[in-house]
Parts: sequence; C-alpha cells; structure tokens
Amino acid sequence: MSGIIEENETVQAQAEALWARISGALEKVSMASASAAVANPNAVQLILSKAEKNLIRVATRDQGVPGFDEVEIPQPRGPTVCFRGRMLADTQWTTRGTDPLLISLELWETEAGALVAAAFSEPAGREDGFEDCRVLVVDPTADIQAAHFAVMEHFQWADRARSMVRELGWDLRQEVA
Repeated sequence: MSGIIEENETVQAQAEALWARISGALEKVSMASASAAVANPNAVQLILSKAEKNLIRVATRDQGVPGFDEVEIPQPRGPTVCFRGRMLADTQWTTRGTDPLLISLELWETEAGALVAAAFSEPAGREDGFEDCRVLVVDPTADIQAAHFAVMEHFQWADRARSMVRELGWDLRQEVA
C-alpha cells in the first residue's frame, strides 16, 4: 500500500513541476505578446496558437494516464501508427493448408477513447516470409455500435474476432426498424 502512495506522490510532484513550467512559459509568452501585438497582431496570434497546441501536446505526453503505454505499429503499406493506449483484447491462430499463416488480431483503446484495430499475418513456422500488418483507427464517436462494427469490418467478421470482442461485452446485433 505504501508503494502505491509513494508512486501517487511522485506522479503528483511531476504533474506540479510540469504545470509550473507551463505557467512560466505562458507568462513569458503573455509579456512578449503584449509588446509585439502593436507590431503584427496576426503573427502574434499564430505564434500563440502554435505554442498552445505544443504545450498541450507536451503536457499530455508527459502526464500519460496510468495503464496506457506508448505503442508503435508499423505497416508495410501505410503509415506507422503511434499512440498511447491499452490493449483491450487480442487473439491468435494458425490457418490450415499448404502455406499456413499465423494470424494475430489486437484491439487497443487510446487515451482519447479511439479504437485501434490491428491485424497481423505471417507465414507459420518459416523465417523466409514477411509480416503483413493492417491497422484501422476509429475516432471516438457517440455511435458506439458504428465504431464496433467498423472494427469488425476491419477484422472481416472472423469467428475469432467475434469471440474476442464478445468477451468485452460487445453487442454485435443490428436492430432494424
């Protein structure tokens, strides 16, 4: 129990130090903008806007939500997807046939509430093959069922994917009026 308290105190101290740095930087920006506003108000507004976005980005990166990790998923045919997230579910199986594939599905949730669905495939039991990876990012939305169905479309409604998300309590029924 004392370890958790010490960790919370450390996190609190780090947060206070970060906010002190941010407050100091905002004070300097405020003083500079007051003297420069007369010269070029549009340029000052642009600089302040960029500074605010950068401060928010740094603050959220440094003060990550506990339980969320830095994740980087490279795609051979797409951008590398980077986020802070936690894994909700994953599953893995090997296909049958002359060239069996090892298939892996991962479902992540980001700090902001987006869903990240990743599907990996690689030749099973062979070193000479390549890994394929496809990633779908579903932005946070009020329509939870649409987000769930988008993930399932990405996973091609595979039986293993159905089983995986059923354990999360997802309702995969579509009500039609």
